Amino acid sequence: GNLVQRLAVLVSKLETPMRYRADLETTEASLKEVFDDSRYHGAFRSFRLHEVSAEIWIKIGLLNAYLNERQPWKQSGEEQYKTLLCSVGALAHIAWLLSPLMPQTSERIVGVFGVPLAEKIADETMLRVTVGSPFFPRE
Repeated sequence: GNLVQRLAVLVSKLETPMRYRADLETTEASLKEVFDDSRYHGAFRSFRLHEVSAEIWIKIGLLNAYLNERQPWKQSGEEQYKTLLCSVGALAHIAWLLSPLMPQTSERIVGVFGVPLAEKIADETMLRVTVGSPFFPRE
């Protein structure tokens, strides 16, 4: 939830509308593991749901680390745009992986960015960010 909210706020502050570029996913070596689903699918085929869940958490951690390393809140122009697009693509992919376990949450994640729930965001898709209430509010 925190990752979704943080990314949505950053993207919503951009002055340029975001059009997804699928080619960017392959340019970020530190996100390669987010898109490598071999361990996830192996665990799923063997009905090891605890490992499926663990793989999703690993990918969330990798995306958080990528954002902390790149610091898009300190970037500008094309560099910031690229960091945020790659992050949204990775997050949408994670949401797709999460969908068998938490379908409503997955739909809500991609809904924040106005993209369909799919393995990958289609090239040239326009992002329509809606910053809403936190996914898991503190009590």
